[in-house]
Amino acid sequence: MEHSGPQKYSSARDRYRGYVDTCKQYGREVQNLECEYSFEQGLLTAEEILEKYPAVDGIISCNDMVAISVFKVLRRHGYQIPEDVQIIGFDNVALAHLMTPELTTIRQPIADMGKTAVQCIINYATGADVTRENKFPVTLIKRETTVMK
Repeated sequence: MEHSGPQKYSSARDRYRGYVDTCKQYGREVQNLECEYSFEQGLLTAEEILEKYPAVDGIISCNDMVAISVFKVLRRHGYQIPEDVQIIGFDNVALAHLMTPELTTIRQPIADMGKTAVQCIINYATGADVTRENKFPVTLIKRETTVMK
């Protein structure tokens, strides 16, 4: 199950495409609900996940704050994390390793992304070529909300 971010953002669309490609590669059904990047929206969407996909055993959230809200809703409904449902966030915010169990998440190179954004602005302002598409490597930070081999 994937909790995609708002599809109006290219980053959310790219993540969703990666999820769909991975589902196809492993013969899994695409199960997705779109969610805004907020804790409050995550609470609502988590309830919707449980209604629409009652057999859910894993959720990839669009960011860590949404993953934390999913965790809260699942625990309220009696689910054990990661035994019943595994959760992965995105962004590696400070709260990810402060919660118990610690949140498995995906880290992106924020400093490099910021430098590239500034360089794009400088290039635009000086009339130089602006690279419209940038790809940055991400790293899975394995913590306690997943059981991975």
